[in-house]
Amino acid sequence: METTDQRDKELEKKSPIHLDRAISRPGETRHITGQKPTQFQRKRQVVTPAIQQKPQRHCRDLDPEDARMLNEILTTWQAPRPSRARRTIPRKSSNHFVGQMTFGEEVGQGQCLQFESKLEHDTALLLIYRPGVVDVIDQVGPIPLPPKPNEPREHYFDFVSVEAMGRRTGVMVKPKFRTQRHKFQDLAARVRAAAVPRFVDRVVTVTENEIDPRKLARASLFHYCRFAQPSIDQILATAANDFRGPSTVRQFCHQVGLGDEGFHGAIRLIRRGALQTDVEWPLNLDSVVHRGGVAA
Repeated sequence: METTDQRDKELEKKSPIHLDRAISRPGETRHITGQKPTQFQRKRQVVTPAIQQKPQRHCRDLDPEDARMLNEILTTWQAPRPSRARRTIPRKSSNHFVGQMTFGEEVGQGQCLQFESKLEHDTALLLIYRPGVVDVIDQVGPIPLPPKPNEPREHYFDFVSVEAMGRRTGVMVKPKFRTQRHKFQDLAARVRAAAVPRFVDRVVTVTENEIDPRKLARASLFHYCRFAQPSIDQILATAANDFRGPSTVRQFCHQVGLGDEGFHGAIRLIRRGALQTDVEWPLNLDSVVHRGGVAA
C-alpha cells in the first residue's frame, strides 16, 4: 500500500508549479528544493518587485497652478456631516431611485441628505436653493398620529425646510396619482392635525406638477457650482462691490482678469444675491447681470 510520504513525493514531481503557488506568499517566489525555477517563476521574481515599488507622484512634481488648486482644496474641504434622517431608507432598490446628496459646501462643511425617489431628489434641490431657505432636513419624525384602525400610527416627513425667519415647513413628496386617492388625503389630514404647530408651522404636498423645469435647472447649476474657490471668490466679491453694470457674466469675469475660469464663482455670487439676473434661466456666460446686495 502506498504511504502518505510516497504520495507527497509523487505530487512534487508532477506539479511543482501548483505547490509553489500554494506555499508562496504575496510578493515572494519559492520553488521546490532541488529543482530549478521555471520560466514563469523567474518572470515573477523580476516583475513583482517592480509593481510593488511603483513610484508615486508627489505635490512638488505638479505644475504650479495644479499644486495651488490642490492645496486650496486640501485646506478648505471638510468631510460632510452625516445624514440627520430619523428613519433608515433602503440603500438600493430594483424599481425606483434612491441615493444621497450633499449641500452647503459653499459656506463651509457640507451636509448629507438622503432621498428615495427622483421626485424627492428634485424636490430637495428646489428646497435647498429656494430663496430664504437656510436648511433642509431629511426624514423628520416620528410624528405620532391619532389612532385609527388599520392605519399608520406615526409618520415621517420626507423633508422639513427651515427659513431664515424661522418658519418650518413639513414636506410630503408623492406622485400626483397617489395624492388623488382618498387614503392619502385622509393620511395628509391626520398628519397636518398632529404636526401643526408642535413639529412644523405648515404641511405641504409636492408632486411632479410642482417641479418647474426652469427653476430645477437653475437649482442644479447652483448645486454644481457650490464648492468654494477662495482665491477666485475673493477677487469676484471685491469686484461685485464696485460693480455698476449691467454686463454679461463673461465681461464681468474678464474685467477682473479671471476670464471664463471665474464662471463658477460668478454663479455663487448670483446664488448669494450679490449679482442679479434679468431672467431665471438660462444662466451662462452670456447672461446679463446687475449689481445686487453687498458681497461678503
